[in-house]
Amino acid sequence: MVGGHLLFYPSNWLQEFTYNIAKRRSRNRWPQIVTERLRADGPMTRLIDLERERGLDV
Repeated sequence: MVGGHLLFYPSNWLQEFTYNIAKRRSRNRWPQIVTERLRADGPMTRLIDLERERGLDV
């Protein structure tokens, strides 16, 4: 088991490193219409209704 851990350690480290960078970069890329819904006091309207009002193809 220790040998398997040592064998796969580099690929596991690279996967975790890549995941952490992707997680950091994606924080501020959400549209305003979505981020306002993540707050505890978000609006009561449905997201799909707002997208249809704005003419987005859903």
